[in-house]
Amino acid sequence: MDKFFGLEGPLISFLDKCGRVVILSVLWVICSLPLFTLGASSTALYYSITKTVRKERSSSVREFFKSFGRSFKRSIPFTIIFLVGMFVLYLDTAIWAGKKTKMAFVSMNVCIVLMLILVAFAGFVFPVISRFILGFKDTARFTAFLTFRHLPVSLALVVMAMILAIGTWSFFLNLVYLPGVLCLIASVMIENVLKKYIPKPDEGEEVWYDE
Repeated sequence: MDKFFGLEGPLISFLDKCGRVVILSVLWVICSLPLFTLGASSTALYYSITKTVRKERSSSVREFFKSFGRSFKRSIPFTIIFLVGMFVLYLDTAIWAGKKTKMAFVSMNVCIVLMLILVAFAGFVFPVISRFILGFKDTARFTAFLTFRHLPVSLALVVMAMILAIGTWSFFLNLVYLPGVLCLIASVMIENVLKKYIPKPDEGEEVWYDE
């Protein structure tokens, strides 16, 4: 019983992780408010959740802002593509939904599918940015490959994005914890994917994500 309630016991460890998830969720919300920083904050959320919550390394706040600054420039083009793409596709969907023709029905569903693909792509691209140093084209090409090569994970990321949207719409304060919780769940699947494409470290070399 003493071990359970001790400073290094499972209860304190669980509460510490819950606290980190809440802090990182709040940081993600605040840093995403300008919208064009959504990609950098999502990259930082994934990186810090994986490193400080799952692997229990370092300070969550420090790692969040370190990743935010490191990925800021590389994430902006993908953030703009995501936001503009979603906006245009949403407008197209709304326009086609108001027309009662077979062509409109097909076009509307094409727009919806493209939106889902874009969400899945975004679900992969920011974790990729957090882990790999690649140029824009290589990042886009690699992320597109992952999105279609690992469809079950892509579908799961879409579902979690929908849960975040619905959860936020139904009760705004869910943003205090929901982004971090969903990112934590998503990181389990995404890490299993990324490990397949990351070279094994040299013998004796310690890499936190390979633990």
